[in-house]
Amino acid sequence: METYTSMTYSIQKTNNDTTVTKIEYNSTIKDNDEMVDTYYNNSTSNDVQKESFTRTLKKKKEICQQIGISTNKTDWQIQEYVNNNCQKDYIDSYDAHNFDKYIKDCIPCLTNMNDKFLLKND
Repeated sequence: METYTSMTYSIQKTNNDTTVTKIEYNSTIKDNDEMVDTYYNNSTSNDVQKESFTRTLKKKKEICQQIGISTNKTDWQIQEYVNNNCQKDYIDSYDAHNFDKYIKDCIPCLTNMNDKFLLKND
């Protein structure tokens, strides 16, 4: 089994004094002909936080994907696909797909951040 995890944190300041912060998290686990991939993106600008995630499971000839979008930590808009055919389209609670733990585990120095958009206080 092979495991790969990466995280990128960036801050961009624009000409009009807007600050854009972005976190990208990617984790891939490969085992023979199976693969599980999780991608998460968190972008904050002008007090608006946009999050998205994609979970992909490849098993032999079947590809299953779950794609979610949330704004300002509201419920996730989720679509599930099997071999590129949409099977489900629904709303799920924000806490059911919370990525804070993954980020905290990936970078221990972030656990003490007090940014209201990036990580929740425990």
